[in-house]
Amino acid sequence: MRYHLWDTDINKLLGVFAAEEEALALVRALVSRSGEAVAQDLSLGHDGEDGARPEPISGTALLARANESARTREPVAVGAGSSAGDAVDRAAPIPASSRRGGRR
Repeated sequence: MRYHLWDTDINKLLGVFAAEEEALALVRALVSRSGEAVAQDLSLGHDGEDGARPEPISGTALLARANESARTREPVAVGAGSSAGDAVDRAAPIPASSRRGGRR
């Protein structure tokens, strides 16, 4: 499967990932840098095994998925097989200090 992370505010594809965990790592990095409100503009979708595209997740559902992934997975470097860039530690959930209303 391929996972696609979009910023719907600016209609920009942020990355295509071979694994969901890689995309969720980028979500956590963006929230850590810009605050929880950024998740309202992010959309994570994927190509289903049968070629169908299920409804993407965003907002609070995406935040919950990213945090759950952080609690259950080992750290991974984003980069190989993705277009996201630098390594991101996805072992830690989104810090409470980053959960503020501001964006950018």
